[in-house]
Amino acid sequence: MTGLSGRGPLIELMNAPMRYAWGGHGQIRALLGTGGALIEPDGPGALEAELWFGAHPAGPTRVAQPDLIGGAANLAEWIDADPGSALGELSDGIRGEGARLPYIMKVLSAREPLSLQAHPTLDEAREGFARENAAGIALDDPQRNFKDPWHKPELILALTPTIEAVCGFRDLAEVRGLVAGITDLLAQDGHADAGFSAFAEMVAGVHDAGSLRELVAWILRDRDHDGIRVPAREDPQIAAAVQAVHAWANSPEAAAEDTTRQARNVRRLEKFFPGDPGVLLILLLNHVSIPRGQAVFVRAGTLHSYMEGLGIEIMAASDNVLRGGITPKHIDVDELLKALVFAPVPDPILPAHQLADGSTLLAPGIPDFQLRRITADDGAARQVEVDGATPTIALCLSGSARVTGRLTGGELTAGHAVYLRPGEGAVTLEGAFDVVLASPGSPQVDGM
Repeated sequence: MTGLSGRGPLIELMNAPMRYAWGGHGQIRALLGTGGALIEPDGPGALEAELWFGAHPAGPTRVAQPDLIGGAANLAEWIDADPGSALGELSDGIRGEGARLPYIMKVLSAREPLSLQAHPTLDEAREGFARENAAGIALDDPQRNFKDPWHKPELILALTPTIEAVCGFRDLAEVRGLVAGITDLLAQDGHADAGFSAFAEMVAGVHDAGSLRELVAWILRDRDHDGIRVPAREDPQIAAAVQAVHAWANSPEAAAEDTTRQARNVRRLEKFFPGDPGVLLILLLNHVSIPRGQAVFVRAGTLHSYMEGLGIEIMAASDNVLRGGITPKHIDVDELLKALVFAPVPDPILPAHQLADGSTLLAPGIPDFQLRRITADDGAARQVEVDGATPTIALCLSGSARVTGRLTGGELTAGHAVYLRPGEGAVTLEGAFDVVLASPGSPQVDGM
């Protein structure tokens, strides 16, 4: 990317994709192409789960021309070497914790369901990280829960027609009604048994946070059978309940309008995680089809999973995940139960703010991050303020934008990403384009 007269070239970013087992085959490649932000492709059939943009040590974003930032190979190295240039007023941290970019933006592609998971609060993360450090648990130990001392609220913006997800406990009366209906249908079809009856009786008694917590613990905890510790999935009652739920999900009755989404997600889990007790947990959660262009915000302590779809995810810069099922990875039931908020989430969709220039702002009101999307098809100029404490990452999804700031300028084309550092002032984007911009957040949305 060549610079404009009197300005340096744009600081272009690139990274290799994370190839987790749940990732899609080529969705990120189809969106961004190769040779820009997406590098090191392994062919059309290779898994592409996430493409990271940020400075987290687990996957710091590389810089295409290190000489533009003093020779640093990636954003993490640049921030360590010259936090003033990289972060501006943010060089002391958003909470006085020191120089760090407080967010990660990702392109996420899910072909299989992600693990059922929740993220800790900031206080929980700091305490857990210090405790596991004191215990001498290595950061790469599979039994480790806390990889860093940070929280991880997040939001995801749908790019496919929908992203299918489960997110947060649903209204408890709705849970009782759903399971009672399943019980009746199973009885009619001859699939009812003591295992599912035990689960249904537990659900019928859920009326508050305490009883909901007991139900989740009952689903997840290992059992003692004749002095032998048995994993929850091998317990006869849990196994029978899981089998019964799968029988319901594959019945004609489950195709009813009010249960079709839940049944479809159960069948997803049956395909990818047969026998997993997580199928009982998802009956307790909101089943959400996130429409294209809309987003879900996930707070600390919210049990959730993205089932299928492609989107832009932005989160606080952390890798702390407490898992609760549909995963071969470590599940610490006690730690999860401490972190979960046992209260219904009425509607996880995050309202978008339409700004005066026609762009959309997704701002959950926290200092770590916000996401702005600017879609222009008229060639007119749009302005983005990145002065002061607002280091911004811009990713072009389609079209082309002529970017002009105080320090740098150039053409930002589809599939490419750039870092707009503090001091750029009012940056102008001109052209026909679809660009998403990640930046630190603000409790105040008005006036943006």
